[in-house]
Amino acid sequence: IISYVVSFLLMTTFRLFIKVMYDAINADHKSGIDVFIYGTKAGGINIAKSLRMKQSRTFNLCGFIADDPAMKGKVMMGVNVYMNDEHLLEHLAEKRVSGVAAFPVRRRFSRPPSAGSSFAPAISR
Repeated sequence: IISYVVSFLLMTTFRLFIKVMYDAINADHKSGIDVFIYGTKAGGINIAKSLRMKQSRTFNLCGFIADDPAMKGKVMMGVNVYMNDEHLLEHLAEKRVSGVAAFPVRRRFSRPPSAGSSFAPAISR
């Protein structure tokens, strides 16, 4: 049993070491746009993973923005989580962030719109 535990720990440590080295070698923070991602749930995490997987490195993930007070001070995917509060603009300026990526939320209705309605979601630019 001890050999299984030791083997597991060694494999896990080795895998973690390789991942950290890969990220360090492939991290090119000189090019690309520094961004924060609004949201710490599945949608925000999917955007972050997508940004990290891009070979062109168009965007650099610098942090997450959260509305949930339980996320204050946490670290996700190696970057800090910042609260959506009065200090957010200070954090954005401090990190020299050029943009914020947000995951579009699909709204749920208590009853579907009628077939004849002209419902269209508002889009602001």
